[in-house]
Amino acid sequence: MTFQHSQKLHTVSTCVFAFIIWLIIYFFELFFTLDNAFFDLRERSEAYQRIPSEELIVITIDDKSIEFMKSIAGRWPWPRSVHAEVIEGLNSYSPSVIAFDVLFNEPDIYRPDDDLYFEQVLNEANNVYLALLGLETSNQPKQSEYRLALFPFAKQLGENKIGSVNVYRQNDAVVRQYLSKIRVNDNAYLSLGALIASASSTSLMSSNSIKLKWQHKDTFKQYSYFDIYNAVVNENSTFLKQFKNKKILIGATAAGLFDEVATPISNSEPGVFVIANAVSNYLKNEYYNQLSSVVVISSACVLMILVSCAYIFKLSLVRQFCLSTVVLALLFVLLWQGYCYLAKTNSDLPLGTLICAVGLAYISQFLMHSYVQYLEKQYANKLFGRFLDPNVVKNILEHQNIAQYGSSDIVEVTVLFSDIRNFTSLSEKHDVTEIVSLLNDYLSMQVATIFKHNGTLDKFIGDAVMAFWGAPLKSENHAEQAILAALEMEQNLLKFRASLAKKYQFLDIGIGIHSGKVMCGFIGTDQRLDYTVLGDTVNLASRIEGLTKASNRILVSKQTAQRTKLNFQYVDKVTVKGREKPVELLTPER
Repeated sequence: MTFQHSQKLHTVSTCVFAFIIWLIIYFFELFFTLDNAFFDLRERSEAYQRIPSEELIVITIDDKSIEFMKSIAGRWPWPRSVHAEVIEGLNSYSPSVIAFDVLFNEPDIYRPDDDLYFEQVLNEANNVYLALLGLETSNQPKQSEYRLALFPFAKQLGENKIGSVNVYRQNDAVVRQYLSKIRVNDNAYLSLGALIASASSTSLMSSNSIKLKWQHKDTFKQYSYFDIYNAVVNENSTFLKQFKNKKILIGATAAGLFDEVATPISNSEPGVFVIANAVSNYLKNEYYNQLSSVVVISSACVLMILVSCAYIFKLSLVRQFCLSTVVLALLFVLLWQGYCYLAKTNSDLPLGTLICAVGLAYISQFLMHSYVQYLEKQYANKLFGRFLDPNVVKNILEHQNIAQYGSSDIVEVTVLFSDIRNFTSLSEKHDVTEIVSLLNDYLSMQVATIFKHNGTLDKFIGDAVMAFWGAPLKSENHAEQAILAALEMEQNLLKFRASLAKKYQFLDIGIGIHSGKVMCGFIGTDQRLDYTVLGDTVNLASRIEGLTKASNRILVSKQTAQRTKLNFQYVDKVTVKGREKPVELLTPER
């Protein structure tokens, strides 16, 4: 049996195979959805704990503003003179940026004077930024490139005063990344978030997108547009002076006004807070950087090796499975803790894909070793089924480590030889077919008794039977089991002989038993293997059986008798061929 020697090879080859499969999964991003699920889970768990940049203030056009502004400016959209007043009022306190996540793409044909006033304010202020929106088309190359866009109606605004409010949706329609810039035909434009953070600098133009580190909208410092308007009109300097050197983002959150965006932390996040998250990430330089493929692949390799190590140890499959399950659970915990720690260092990796690596190693190792054990059991059943009682074989297959029987070992056993006396002359005087049938019936009966007493059938030598106790199943009372089997074999003979014709009534047997050290294991070739014992103990047991013709049916050596609690009668001391010291022989009391 070579399974013991190939266990490590199976483990290593399975690990390599699983790693190759994982590499295919990784490069084709087949577990992208699982990666996103873990990313979203982490962001939801930490969004409230993160503190946005103190430079940013969000002014929301909320339900309160829509309701209370009705008496001042009418229904939405309000005259642009309202926004002009707010810009002028806020600029009196020197904010660094005022940005609108509101589209002013069409002139107000009913209130041209309001538009004119708005344009004049924009010309005078150098810190106001307006929104543009790239329009998606069927032949759009990718999400950051557009052929058409909605620009502010105020044509005098330069490109460095216009920022994109387009969002980058992944395949599941969730926004996790933020576009730093877009292209409209041949022109590049910063996103509004990048524009606010850079304050008209072009330093962010080199980055196409960032993976956002999300903060919950309630963590941002925010005010209702109506409250700001009231403070401006009433010249509330105590309130307005807090906006000095601040970056102000104005956008809609009122029901029916804002563009709902699915994010990791909300299924209906107002678009203005996507921009707010981006601004805060830019200002604090806290957005995710994806770890390199080398780091991810190396991590996967280490994780798969750790899971596979459970199958290198010489344990039963159940214990290997339990050990690998414990390792798997610990790795899951460590991976999650490490994943959350990486977030604090602004690093990210595909956790779902790494967990896939762990799971793939776990499943593939279990399946491979289950299959190997199945082959072992089939092989062992084929071998041991010839020598042992089927129930004993079943016990070995279910509870023992089969590989331990693959190599020879020195063990202590009790060997039994049983022979039919004068069988040669018997076979010469009677019909061969009849003798073969008689012999088969007799041997079947005696083998059943050997198996009943947990013995191992070694071989048939013509009409002789050789069996032993103490291997492969270890037993402390192997000597007693052998003697009890011999006594029952004697009774079997008497019953069997009584059922035979008169001409076979002289049928008799001799049984010799001896205990001692032997070499035990499988002997033979790939075409035929025998599980047998070799050594002086075997030879002496055979010699003792040969001495039964002159005395008793059952002869037991003193070494065997001393290993039992049975009662014996002294027979003789005999010097046998090949031994200098005489052997003391006994027979068990009936």
